[in-house]
Amino acid sequence: MPSQRVPESIAEKKEALDWIDRYADGVLSRAFSHFAAKKGWKISAAQIRYWYKNREAIRQASSDLLRLRGAGARPRLGEIEDMLFDEIVYRRSEHHKVSRQ
Repeated sequence: MPSQRVPESIAEKKEALDWIDRYADGVLSRAFSHFAAKKGWKISAAQIRYWYKNREAIRQASSDLLRLRGAGARPRLGEIEDMLFDEIVYRRSEHHKVSRQ
């Protein structure tokens, strides 16, 4: 596993997926050894498996992006956070103290 996170662009992800289809016959461990050893990418085998799982979305995405749209963590309590934010704004507008407790 790499010691630091190094983002790969969609173009590099597409390159890896094309290499898997052309040379690795769908065997993802071959892609890991190729890109880690020969190309020097700091990448994990799990990341290649994730790209292969999402290969259709990656192929349809623009090559100049670093990640797919909609990727990343979602707010766990988004609706409650919105209600809390509105309450804080209201209390501050009424000149009441608002603390974290």
